[in-house]
Amino acid sequence: MDKTTVEKDNELLQATFKGNESLLKLLRSLFFGWSVSDADKQLIKDTFKSEDLREAVRRRIYSKFGDDAPLGSISDFWIQIPEEKLVGASEQQIYQILDSRDKTLEMLEQAIETLKTPDLKISSLEFKIVDGDNGLEKSLELIARNKYLNAIEAGLNMIKTVADMKQETLEELKKRLAKQSSK
Repeated sequence: MDKTTVEKDNELLQATFKGNESLLKLLRSLFFGWSVSDADKQLIKDTFKSEDLREAVRRRIYSKFGDDAPLGSISDFWIQIPEEKLVGASEQQIYQILDSRDKTLEMLEQAIETLKTPDLKISSLEFKIVDGDNGLEKSLELIARNKYLNAIEAGLNMIKTVADMKQETLEELKKRLAKQSSK
């Protein structure tokens, strides 16, 4: 039987990140625009040469329509917006919801691109308000920034969880199930 995309991704993530929290922290530094040494940038380039690995990381951070997902699970970045937030909302509210989401997606795409090209500059995540700033634009920037930070942190945590999962052989599984059923 062919392996699912999730199974293939899990194998890649385990092979890359198991026992390697420092690499996850390095990715966080890269994605957050913090200082990354030239040696670490080279490590990222070397580690993420594989499109399959870059895509496995991306799928843990954000999904795209068309990603292979199990039945009963829709994989799409935009589906996470509840319809009730849009129905009956003012045009300005709809704009805020959709535009902040779009800005978040742009930031996430840029982050994944840095796996291939770590010299790319991530948009600054520093937030400050200056007199004369447009309040609506600044609020959209803040919402997108916060969604981005949360998505990156949650995605890296998911990768760590997958990497640390114990792999059971079929024999180990059978033994464990037999032991549990005898209780």
